[in-house]
Amino acid sequence: MFDTLIRGGAVVDGTGRPAFAADVAISGGRIAAIGDLPATSAAHVIDAGFIDIHRHADAALFRPGFGAAELCQGLTTIVNGNCGLSAAPFGPAHSDAIRDYLRPITGALPPELVTETLSGYFASVPNIPVHVGMLAGAGVLRADAAGYELEHL
Repeated sequence: MFDTLIRGGAVVDGTGRPAFAADVAISGGRIAAIGDLPATSAAHVIDAGFIDIHRHADAALFRPGFGAAELCQGLTTIVNGNCGLSAAPFGPAHSDAIRDYLRPITGALPPELVTETLSGYFASVPNIPVHVGMLAGAGVLRADAAGYELEHL
């Protein structure tokens, strides 16, 4: 028995050949089997869906009903924190300036959002029906360290 089984996906294996339909079994955090695995059992079975690898929904996750429209389209996973911008991690020193900078792109970050760490961000996210990944935006990391003001020499 495997830990996780993802059924009905399109696998792109990086060899250059076209995508192919397959199930993917995972055990111990590693891919253990790929193929037509109809009789395979696992502790967790997931129906494959779409992954949106470039989203700016860092703040949208906190809006009531977020994820319902995504699921209707088959979207099961989103990745936020693109373009060097992310709702975490950043500390209090430049928090207001970072929040102001992000507002036109991600929307207003809610006050309940923990921004100091990625684990804090994920712990803040309400129970929503899609999976969320987050990239640590290099622009936000830089702004957290130095702010947005130019240094006058």
